[in-house]
Amino acid sequence: MKNDCLPTTTALIIFTAMLFLQLVFVLPCAISGSADDPEITDAEGDADPGDLSGSEMCDLICAYIDTEDESVFKVSLKVAALPSEATDTALLLAYAPSWSFCFTCNGTQYRAVCTYTTSGHAYALSGGAGGKLQGSAGGSVISMYIPKEKVGARGGENLSELYAEVTGDYVTDRAPDSGYGREYTILSFEPEISLESPQPQKGVKAGGIVQFSIIINNAGLVGTNVSLAAEASDSAWNAEINGDPFHMEAETYETRILTVTAPEDAAIGNTCGIKVSSGNATLNLTAEVVTVAVPTLSSDYLQRTIEPGGKTEFIIYVVNNDRDDWRFDLSAEADLPGWGLEFDPGALDVAGGGNYGESLLVVTAPTDAGGSATVTVSTCGATLNLTVNAPVKSDENISSGGNDLGFPGTGTCMGAAVAAALIIAITKKNKTLRR
Repeated sequence: MKNDCLPTTTALIIFTAMLFLQLVFVLPCAISGSADDPEITDAEGDADPGDLSGSEMCDLICAYIDTEDESVFKVSLKVAALPSEATDTALLLAYAPSWSFCFTCNGTQYRAVCTYTTSGHAYALSGGAGGKLQGSAGGSVISMYIPKEKVGARGGENLSELYAEVTGDYVTDRAPDSGYGREYTILSFEPEISLESPQPQKGVKAGGIVQFSIIINNAGLVGTNVSLAAEASDSAWNAEINGDPFHMEAETYETRILTVTAPEDAAIGNTCGIKVSSGNATLNLTAEVVTVAVPTLSSDYLQRTIEPGGKTEFIIYVVNNDRDDWRFDLSAEADLPGWGLEFDPGALDVAGGGNYGESLLVVTAPTDAGGSATVTVSTCGATLNLTVNAPVKSDENISSGGNDLGFPGTGTCMGAAVAAALIIAITKKNKTLRR
């Protein structure tokens, strides 16, 4: 088991919170309008002339992009009132109005037009390939459905120069009276994957590992399958991302961990670029070999005595002597075979500046143990030797456990009190233990 120290990523919490707020509160690039918030507005009663009976059908109030899906966007025009097809056919035929929603897409001007004939309302698109449209009219709203392929509208492109007008034999109106309404951006109904990291550059010890948090964000309106790849610029380095390919729903994010291992012979100051990619989305990271102040290792006991096949425990303290926060991976090795060694936890995130963390080391003696074993605990260049005695049982040699503390002069009850006082002093001096 390789021991190492990793810089902690407290910024990840803030970064993730900001990303969550972005997904929740930042709306898509295009927002469909409505009668209450239209792209095109006009004053009521300004049709020319406005004093003719039935002129309400030509008096534009507003116009807007109503809804949008993968293949069609719907435009709507609201007038003061629409005559009934069932009862006001003669009035509609007499005025012969044409209601138009006009816009420009990719440099081409288009006009979605609704007219009234003896066969009822008809809908058509002029400009480009043109053609018939689906639509509806009732109450005070006329709507038309425009296929995106007819106007070449793709996600992220703008509909500009928006205006609406009514022309007829007697009454006309334009909304707005001059100029244009606000532009509309076509929604992208494709996945939009981006990659980010709260800390794109980190330090690593020669022969050690460093981990980067990778945030995968799908800002698109559809889900997609995501597969991540990582490539180090130096073949002597190793870069691996945890987890298999996965599916992402629309407007969600996921987090994965990239683990980078530096070569044992890497010189201080050496850097390695790591390219993380998923399809067209890429993220460039940098790992640099740095020096880390060797931590201080200590224990509540330096030796203990147990029965063959039994267990005993040591509390291992790690003091971070570096100015930066680091993660310390703990390892232990016995000089005799068959001894079980387990840390809980196996890694400690410790703030810099003399703060400390603690881990419980559980030692299990083999059933045929006899004599003493030396257990060497190590992390980030620091080592600590512990002794575990497992004497062969006899009438004169039965022990319930040692009490030799891992502090000078603490082999008695008075020594235990001194050790406790030292721990309390460390606790007061340093910040709260970070687990």
